[in-house]
Amino acid sequence: EMFVAWLVLVAALSGYAEQDSSKQDDCTHPQILLDASGKAIRLSSKEAQKRIIHCEPAKLPGTMDAKGVVLLIVLIDPEGKVHCATALNGHPLVRKFAMDAVTKWRFKPVERSGKRGAVYGVVSVRVSWDPHYGKDSCSKK
Repeated sequence: EMFVAWLVLVAALSGYAEQDSSKQDDCTHPQILLDASGKAIRLSSKEAQKRIIHCEPAKLPGTMDAKGVVLLIVLIDPEGKVHCATALNGHPLVRKFAMDAVTKWRFKPVERSGKRGAVYGVVSVRVSWDPHYGKDSCSKK
């Protein structure tokens, strides 16, 4: 968890996230859950991973011999669907397949004080032509 937080910070500071920062600004939901200080609730990568109830591995077409791990900030809506996603790193080609896959994922909805709402989370998506490589993204850690 600390390692992923460090990776997110490094990605943001090194400019990987800069290219997609405008998308992040548009990545909002009217039912966002807020913490006691009024900030949007953000799930740790570990908590987000545990809440996955449906996951499709990111798979490149068989003609592409590449692989990589892409960190994504996802906005999970009150029903547990991915409302939007922003890539923090990765080659643009691999990033596209990671984002396409994660939009099909489903998470256990989050409730606070008996009310469901949207939350942010960080997930890592393994992308490859090999389906076994990508399945690690879907395991509950």
